[in-house]
Amino acid sequence: MPSYKLYYFDGRGWGETSRLLFAVRGCEFEDVQLEYGGDQTKWKELKPKTPLGQIPVLDVDGKQLPQSRAIEGYLAREFGLYGSNSLEAARIDAVYDTVRELIARPTKLIFYENDEEKKKAELAKYYAEEAPRRMGGLTRLFEMYGGGEEGFFVGNKMSLADIFFFAMMEYFDENELKKYPKMEALHNRVATNSRIATHMKNRPAYTFKAFLSTRLFDCRLNRTRTSFAPVESKMPSFKVVYFDARGRAEPTRMMLAHVGQAFEDVRYKGEEWAKVKAETPLQQLPLMEVDGKPIPQSRAMHGFVARHFGLNGANNEETTKIDIVLAITEDLVDPLAKILFQEKDEAKKKEKMAAYLKDTAPRFLKGLEDILKHNGGGDGFFVGSKISRADIVYLVATEAFNNDEVLKQYPKLYALKGRVAQDANIAAYLAKRPKTQF
Repeated sequence: MPSYKLYYFDGRGWGETSRLLFAVRGCEFEDVQLEYGGDQTKWKELKPKTPLGQIPVLDVDGKQLPQSRAIEGYLAREFGLYGSNSLEAARIDAVYDTVRELIARPTKLIFYENDEEKKKAELAKYYAEEAPRRMGGLTRLFEMYGGGEEGFFVGNKMSLADIFFFAMMEYFDENELKKYPKMEALHNRVATNSRIATHMKNRPAYTFKAFLSTRLFDCRLNRTRTSFAPVESKMPSFKVVYFDARGRAEPTRMMLAHVGQAFEDVRYKGEEWAKVKAETPLQQLPLMEVDGKPIPQSRAMHGFVARHFGLNGANNEETTKIDIVLAITEDLVDPLAKILFQEKDEAKKKEKMAAYLKDTAPRFLKGLEDILKHNGGGDGFFVGSKISRADIVYLVATEAFNNDEVLKQYPKLYALKGRVAQDANIAAYLAKRPKTQF
């Protein structure tokens, strides 16, 4: 039976979903809450000892797991809260990413906008314009996946999707939530779970001081890991729908190519997409159809493919390492995408790119190379002895760099990119795929 120790600040933030997972499962853990205000002495002492210089970090029998999403995924699989098959897991992923998109704007305003008048105006604009679209999409997923009036996002029991939604709704105005009755009812159902209600009653008031506690129950007697069964015995048909670009659909396309699975590659132009946009679950792309069943959200898509074709690790530990690589890769590429696609001033773009290459990229590239080196010295792949989801997502992500000069400073990572690209099926795919700028 593993021992768990969760490190985070003395606040909810990216640590609260993990705490709720422990509570729902009735599992004992040490909740180490570090002072966020003041001089942060304890955090400064801990920071150099963490894998990425950031928290949350979950310590499992002395092994450190960084990245909130990887931690939550690990716990959800350990505790049987990640669906009963690969399709349900993909649906959980789709809900998770939709919730993240929903709360991205308000959390940024709440925590980083210091001008109170501007914050108030921007939040009002968000709730009037963006929130209805995001919450409407979330409601459609709830209806599509069979939640029902008394159910949950996926299947007939609580999962990571419901717990993450509940945790993040603390950053969504409660009066605005009332405008979406099905989502409000779901929130209330989760809140009335006896263990969640106990956690909410007993959790600290999050004053700015170091805090250590051990939670309510011991999970040794009731621990159930998620084991994914095939959705059905026959090979499903796949359709990948996106724009005429690599972008967020490319990991899914490349994984299907790697395993030799034929798929329909639908690439919309601008006016073509406008005609069918309203018919999609979230009114956004990419989207994958598996035997006609829609799976939105890029990570949910390539997660389904990876689980179905054995590219997602041999056990929960390997799957979690893959999740960590995916999260670090997102941290590496997301700020780069903002510079490339959102900054219109060329002088500012050049300045931001220089800062990115000097400060941001090295931190995450080092983290990736450290993970690679820990697997047999770094001359193979991120996890195990064969290409996995992590390696393919990494290859796609590093295609965003204009050249490989930054990668060459990390020779193991640079060699990995070449190794994955030289896989016979991937090489054939790269040679024949449409040539696009992005």
